[in-house]
Amino acid sequence: MSKQSMRLLSLLILFVFVFAAATPALAAVTVSKLTVENKTTKRVDIVLTLGTSDTPVYTIYANPGRTQLDLKPGTYRYKYTACGQEFTGTLKAKSSKAKLKIAACKTSNIVIINRSSTTLFISLYGPETYNVSVPSESVYRLVVIRGDYRYTATWCGNTKNSSISAKAKAYRWMFWGC
Repeated sequence: MSKQSMRLLSLLILFVFVFAAATPALAAVTVSKLTVENKTTKRVDIVLTLGTSDTPVYTIYANPGRTQLDLKPGTYRYKYTACGQEFTGTLKAKSSKAKLKIAACKTSNIVIINRSSTTLFISLYGPETYNVSVPSESVYRLVVIRGDYRYTATWCGNTKNSSISAKAKAYRWMFWGC
């Protein structure tokens, strides 16, 4: 065998050993399939940080329904706002699957009855903001996220600023004439 053939054979054997040694290391790189189930009616932005760091490593934009993505296995801290509240917790992404569920918002049905001779304008400020106009002698049904709200109501040239606690399933709210 010539020197050139020996070198070529040596390089080939070296390549086989290097590749064989690297293969388990390559196989060890895994991903976790994260499924986010967003049962709200709006997009939720989820920030993931790794360990004790506050530096985001992932930001997930979860539309209503199911969102799936791959991420590196590890223990993450998550933070998101939904239904007017901030949620935090720990997510353990194992080598195969992880799941994060975002519950549907609890709502209240508010029936607004305008018995005045003018249009009623109401603005609610709380977990969400709502702006409503109710024509005179009309009924308006509004579905809001449960919680405490400040409101401004204007009708008949009057303005009222107050608050309402929308924590039950249904309310009737009546405004009388001028």
